Amino acid sequence: MIIGIEAVNIRNGGGLNHLIAFLERNNKSNFYDKIIVFTNSLTKQKLNHIKNIEIVQNKFFDLPYFLYIFYQLFCLKRDLKKYDCDLIFVPGSIFLIKFPNVLMPQNMLPFDKTELKRFGIFGRLKFIFVGIAQKHSLKKTNGVIFLSEYASKTISLYAPSSIKTIIPFGIEQPKIKPKINSEFTSKNPMKLLYVSPLYPYKHHEIVIKVVNELINEGFNIQFKIVGGGSKSSLKSLNKLINNTQIKLVGEVNPKEISKHLIESNVFIFASTCENLPITMLEAMSFGMPIICSNYGVMPEVLSHTSNFFFDPTNYESVKKVIKKAYNNTHLLNLEANKNKNISRKYKWKENLIFTNNFLNETYENSK
Repeated sequence: MIIGIEAVNIRNGGGLNHLIAFLERNNKSNFYDKIIVFTNSLTKQKLNHIKNIEIVQNKFFDLPYFLYIFYQLFCLKRDLKKYDCDLIFVPGSIFLIKFPNVLMPQNMLPFDKTELKRFGIFGRLKFIFVGIAQKHSLKKTNGVIFLSEYASKTISLYAPSSIKTIIPFGIEQPKIKPKINSEFTSKNPMKLLYVSPLYPYKHHEIVIKVVNELINEGFNIQFKIVGGGSKSSLKSLNKLINNTQIKLVGEVNPKEISKHLIESNVFIFASTCENLPITMLEAMSFGMPIICSNYGVMPEVLSHTSNFFFDPTNYESVKKVIKKAYNNTHLLNLEANKNKNISRKYKWKENLIFTNNFLNETYENSK
């Protein structure tokens, strides 16, 4: 089978990590006769090191995405036939032409009206457009790969006739033991870390306000935020910081994130809209205790057993749980051990086997 991968809108984050892992590991599997990746110039540079794949990149793949959609509608099918593709795998989840395909929805925002309201008018319009295109794609797709039970329950309704499966991403397992925290004191700070882009549904603002107040009340907390965002979001968050113990690092190279994970001893995740939170899973693989949002998929990822769930839209809930973590290092250590064990089930090897088998099954059923 010759498989095509439509990765025009894959540029960073978990989607890019998955794409690279899928391609690198298939180098050794010989499962496909050929793999052809259709992508933009930026992602092409990040894939050039991978052998035994063919990368197709043209100027239309670098257009703003809503303009590229017109190319997809009228020209992409010609490209797929030119390269003899049997099936197209679409991690970006928008595929509007008739051709055997498998979608892998990664963005939950288009399916969550409450979260969309957190954005300005232009951001909202963008996600409404994406949502319409995704739902149309799901109605016609041959198969869908979901990353979590939560995503499957939320999105399955829009894919009534397709074959469906759940295959979570894998994560690398560093050879690191779970964090052991001793009591936090004036000489031993809680080194709190939040790794996530600065989007409205990540609720950085409320966490910063809570930590500011706790530091002023005498809690020894060093809070570091790692993640990129717009100039306006960076500016507005910096205005909220009135303590030298809070640092907004901004965007870093993905390879640098492990350094921040090693330097910190507690991870916080305050999102209200996720499909599968990769940065949280990475923190778990580093054996970190998680202070976590109780929304969406997060309880599922933590096996519904955390002692430190909070409502990220509620100031008092966030404050109460951070204080609880600060004063209960014994519970934090139990969470660290549990999280490390949970993270071990997210394996790239299994992801590859299950994904390849599902793509082949879908192709055979589409004949």
